[in-house]
Amino acid sequence: MLSDKIKDLRCKKGLSQAELANKLNVVRQTVSKWEKGLSLPDSAMLVNIAMALDTSVSALLEVEDAIKQSLPTKSKALKTTQLILIIIGSPIWLSLVVAAAAIFFAAYAVMWSVIIALWSAEISLTVCSLSGITSAVFFAFNGNIPIGFILFSAGLFCAGASIFLFLGCKGLTKGAFILTKNVIALIGKIKPIKRGAKQ
Repeated sequence: MLSDKIKDLRCKKGLSQAELANKLNVVRQTVSKWEKGLSLPDSAMLVNIAMALDTSVSALLEVEDAIKQSLPTKSKALKTTQLILIIIGSPIWLSLVVAAAAIFFAAYAVMWSVIIALWSAEISLTVCSLSGITSAVFFAFNGNIPIGFILFSAGLFCAGASIFLFLGCKGLTKGAFILTKNVIALIGKIKPIKRGAKQ
């Protein structure tokens, strides 16, 4: 308490109540009332008392001690608080985790669906290019050179598009496999919390 602190510091400094009162420009009875807890000094006087006793206002008011006492001294008390916060917050964070996982897996499924669709388009373009060139050769041998030329041009166009799409699909598939590998490695690094283990 402030009253005990003033008296304790005054005695350690070897000052009488009258000597401290003289330094503070108050009467001895005022110091006596402070030390008995009958009255309290105002904030300006607290600064003067702290200066007269060579201490700080926070030390005089025992702020540091109050803070130290308010902190949990045992890890068990801290774990209980953590457990209560987890239970109270679980409806919020649990639903957020489930939503984030659902969004991730949906995006992952969409990514693979797009890759599969692109590979399907690649196969279609390859088949179209082969059938176009084959048909062009057939029409050219039967004497219909203009249609053979058009089919050959379409077949070459499909072959070129097929090559570009193949390179794109190959890159996307490789990237998707790398992403999958990294996600699996990341999930493997997550360690479950063991019950009773110290944190």
